[in-house]
Amino acid sequence: MTALFAVINAINCIRMDEAVDILELKFHGNNISPESVKPSEVANIIAAFERLLLQQAKADEPGIDVDEVLFCFEKIENNSLDLLFKPVKVKEIIVGSYLLLATAVSTGDYTNVSKGAIQPLKEIVKFTKKHNCLGQFNHNYKTISNFTKDLEINYAIPNSISGETTIYGKIIRIGGEEPRLHFRINEDEKLIFDINEKLAKELAHQLYEYIGLVGVATWDATNFNIENFEILKIVRLDNQPLNIAFDEIKGVIGKYWDEVEDVENYLN
Repeated sequence: MTALFAVINAINCIRMDEAVDILELKFHGNNISPESVKPSEVANIIAAFERLLLQQAKADEPGIDVDEVLFCFEKIENNSLDLLFKPVKVKEIIVGSYLLLATAVSTGDYTNVSKGAIQPLKEIVKFTKKHNCLGQFNHNYKTISNFTKDLEINYAIPNSISGETTIYGKIIRIGGEEPRLHFRINEDEKLIFDINEKLAKELAHQLYEYIGLVGVATWDATNFNIENFEILKIVRLDNQPLNIAFDEIKGVIGKYWDEVEDVENYLN
């Protein structure tokens, strides 16, 4: 019996733990319900919520891998339009980022909100305008903030630094309906940025290859993380002798290799 009670207690603890981590995006008013909204609109709102929370989590914890399933869509309740989510991994970070966002909506202070989270937040507010309804961010069914179609998001863009640079790494993922490039710099650093379809098709042939990318980077002036990167030129390094590969690099970084006559021997 003791073992049985221990199992029952463990199950109850799991249920309590899940109840403590319910993130809720709720729309109500004007008779809004799952039946009155197109499935594609619901999907877009879920996607906007995902981008909102992941962008903020990435800013709060730069080393976090946003490609993992960090939280999931739990269910939709036919109580107005009620979307429920729950964390799967790094719960403290996910819940903390969510509460930061929800509190910012309540106070109007977006100082600590990630720049990347602003656009998906605007998309969520735009939904209330289209359906003339009200929105809520709730945590464990308790309201953190209410918002309407008239919510003003006065966001001061943080100082940033832009300039041309070259980055080297490995393409680990590319594509999507809105093409994005996942570029691994090293074991600890990965960049994800938007690209156009033409560039996506060109780079698709370099999947899992090490290449160089020349472009214009935008750095956050506070932590010097690259926030955006616009590709200007691709430096291909795959399947080339070292001297040819570094001739490509010399064309980019110029003077730093001018005094090296034999690059291959120099590196060896």
